[in-house]
Amino acid sequence: IAEGAEAPGNIGQHMATAIEAISNNSMLGYLLPFGRFMNNVVATSYKWTIGGALNGTAAVMKGEKISATEGFARATVGITAIGVFTDIDKEKEKRGLAWNEIQFNDGSIIDGTNMFPMSLLMVTGRISNRISNGQTVSPELFEDFGKQIAIGQAAKDLQFGNDIAK
Repeated sequence: IAEGAEAPGNIGQHMATAIEAISNNSMLGYLLPFGRFMNNVVATSYKWTIGGALNGTAAVMKGEKISATEGFARATVGITAIGVFTDIDKEKEKRGLAWNEIQFNDGSIIDGTNMFPMSLLMVTGRISNRISNGQTVSPELFEDFGKQIAIGQAAKDLQFGNDIAK
């Protein structure tokens, strides 16, 4: 089960268990072939942002100093990374680049889509940039975020599996 989703009664635990059960079943695995990857992406994204702070707070309440330090450290690193990518995105927007475009010093541009965790940080930076500027975030950008966090890919895999089953 994805790390960070192991607390009893945690909705994440139930979702992760169901996804892994589907992925591990030889007959149903084709419906969700990359379920374990999705679980790990979601759990990592959670632990290295606000989830790490929540885990750290829970550990403080339990008197678990090492776990608290780890949770807060992960959250600090993750949230700082989002801030850095938000600043990078400001420069990218000035140059007219999409959230997923990476421009090198020689002027060449590559597509950074699906380069986890960098692609997730890039799209989050664009969303954060839009919000901080008082702009609306387009449904397409939220869809791109979902794809980068692997939920969009899992939905696509499920639809593909449903289409095959029909």
